[in-house]
Formats: sequence, C-alpha cells, structure tokens
Amino acid sequence: MQPLGSGMKNAAVIGLGTMGPGIAATLARAGMQVAAFDADPAKRDKAAPAFAAATTVLTALAVPDHSAAAIQVHDNLAACVAGADLVIETIPEDLDLKVQVFARSRRMLPTIAFSLPTLREFRSPASRPVREFRAGSSACIGRTRRTSFP
Repeated sequence: MQPLGSGMKNAAVIGLGTMGPGIAATLARAGMQVAAFDADPAKRDKAAPAFAAATTVLTALAVPDHSAAAIQVHDNLAACVAGADLVIETIPEDLDLKVQVFARSRRMLPTIAFSLPTLREFRSPASRPVREFRAGSSACIGRTRRTSFP
C-alpha cells in the first residue's frame, strides 16, 4: 500500500461497531487524517482499544504504516464529518437509521455519494454532483467531480 497522494486527505468513519475501527485504522495507516463517530457513547469509549487491535492486525499483515496522526473520536456527527473528503458509514443495517444519517450528512457536505440503491431519491441535484459506488454493505460518501450516471 502506497501513501496517499495529493487527493483525499481527510476521512470520517461513522459507526464504531464491528467494521468501523478496522476501516478507520486502515485509512489512518494509509496516511489519512481520520475522524470517527458513533451515536453510542459506549462504542466511542471502546474505540481506542479497537483501533489498537486493528492496528495489530495490520502490522501482522505487514501493511506499511504511513500514519500521519491518531484517529480522532468525536461526540457528534457534524464535528466528525467537518472537512472530510471521504465519509464511510458502518452503521447497523437499518434503513430508517441510514436514511436519518444520510439526510444529516447531506446537509453537512457540499457533495455526497450513496451506495445503497434504496436511497436513490437522495441523489443530489445538478448543483451538487455525486458519484455512487459500493463498498460492501457500507456506504461511502465523498466529494466528487461532476459525474454522469449510466
């Protein structure tokens, strides 16, 4: 894995359950500044040991370490996504919850992308171009250049 170039530098991970800490640790290891958030204070409290466990696995896998800074855990969504070039959500597979998080994120980011086909109605108007892509069961939300849909 090469360190990131001059593209995306700031990532946010929403959800610190099963997948979030590993994704956050992987992004940090690639050289991104990573912010993380979970609505559950207990999961935020357990984040540091989870990041450490993920880092141990990445080290065992010989993933190069280009870390620039520690992962910052925030107690609110707005602070987490502020300035993010990439937002990855790893919240539970609950459509109502995802709609709520995506709607709140949409108001905070200049451009967004959703991976869930059930959320196509949240596509941005032409003034807010988006790119849609999948990352497993998680959605990636990122600032993008103007993109046309197939």
